[in-house]
Amino acid sequence: MKELVRLEGVTKQFRNASVRAIDGISMVIDKGEFVVIRGPSGSGKSTLLNLIAGLTFPSEGTVYLDGEAPRGRERWAKIRAEKIGFIFQAFNLLPTLTALENVQVPMLGIIRNPRERKRRAHELLASVGLEHRMNHKPAELSGGECQRVAIARGLANSPLMILADEPTGNLDSTNSLAIMALIKRVYESGKRTIIAVTHDSIFTSCATRILFIRDGRLRERAPVGLEGH
Repeated sequence: MKELVRLEGVTKQFRNASVRAIDGISMVIDKGEFVVIRGPSGSGKSTLLNLIAGLTFPSEGTVYLDGEAPRGRERWAKIRAEKIGFIFQAFNLLPTLTALENVQVPMLGIIRNPRERKRRAHELLASVGLEHRMNHKPAELSGGECQRVAIARGLANSPLMILADEPTGNLDSTNSLAIMALIKRVYESGKRTIIAVTHDSIFTSCATRILFIRDGRLRERAPVGLEGH
């Protein structure tokens, strides 16, 4: 496999903080992996995901993505638009837009033809079972439906990698299972790299690798099926 993400000696210490949120992590994630990152609250999981996405920058060390060590906010913004899809715990949908319009947002500036943007958004919503709800706004959708819209939006630009931050954190057990199955299907159908930060043990069944983080450090790696403590 060809590597997609490499971290070399990455440390993140926020201003006015005595503790390092990420403490000297070195790791490699290959293209086509489904990596689940687990650990207790405050262990550095979301900070690690933000570093991989270039949403925050390391205090020390280097982040490589697809063979490049991007520099500066503009370069990272371009990479996120072209190569990274996001799925958030809080959905992060724009409340004044319909599902169809929300899915088109990442395409702005990437796909110039409005008809093509609409066609692709329609296709993606149909693929997550929301063809009949595409003209509804987030307030008119259930939590599970909002997360399906968010998954469709994350696929909008055919990204190399999808970063999921607690994708089932706001859902009940039934919807959590449905979203996990959908993310698994997205992974298997496109062989995209998926990195998911989650407390939810249901994701361990579809991971190719599970990483555990504690106090900003990768403490252990376990084979699929084992849970962190």
